[in-house]
Amino acid sequence: KKAYDAAGVYCPKANLDLEDDEEDEHGHRGHKVNVRRFEAQKHGLPPLPEGWCIIIERHHLVLDVQVGEAINSIQNFGIVAAAGLLIATMLIAVKLFYVLRSAKRMQREMQILQNVQVFKAEQQLQTLTHPMVLIRASTLLQMDSLEPHETLRDRGGVLVTVDTRAALTEFRRTHMIIFLSHQWLAKDVPDPDGTQLLAMKIALKQLFTEEVELDDCYVWLDYVSIAQKHETLKQLAIASLPIYARRTSLS
Repeated sequence: KKAYDAAGVYCPKANLDLEDDEEDEHGHRGHKVNVRRFEAQKHGLPPLPEGWCIIIERHHLVLDVQVGEAINSIQNFGIVAAAGLLIATMLIAVKLFYVLRSAKRMQREMQILQNVQVFKAEQQLQTLTHPMVLIRASTLLQMDSLEPHETLRDRGGVLVTVDTRAALTEFRRTHMIIFLSHQWLAKDVPDPDGTQLLAMKIALKQLFTEEVELDDCYVWLDYVSIAQKHETLKQLAIASLPIYARRTSLS
């Protein structure tokens, strides 16, 4: 009857949605009714001699319950998602806390290590790990070419060895010590053409005009004063360079 009132036929060709406010047998009001034509051929049936319709009725209450359930599901999903996000945020915060704490611990350890290295360096600066080997300035002026430490050591009477810091301090009170360092001009020998030795001789002669002064002057010179063949002795002498330089009169 509702379909007829709305469309003029009991079985309309197009879908028709209707509202029915009459009470049903259970005393419920508010029904939604959908009327649509039954198309037999779509279901593999031969054409029907008369038009048939399909009537689908749903109570508002059922729809409200389904909508309510859908809303509840969305709300529950939102709560779960928010809780998951909160937990993830907390886990990230905890992880970040431990990472930062680990970074600070590593920074403190690095600072301690640097302090230890600085302390060792300071101690090394105070420790004479290798005797200071000197050559008299007058002897250096008489040399025709630079000779290595081992050659002058084995010749005897050419080099002067000062073994301790105390002895070095005492030696410096009565003698002048000059600290000289030179560039290597060849791979195997430092001064193949005598250029470096000549420059050092000129400098010494300009500093000391009298032979008496030269007799009291001693020179520390890398190629002469540091072992060239014994690597350990060489490294010990290199480690003592700061003390050598501080105990000299000129450098």
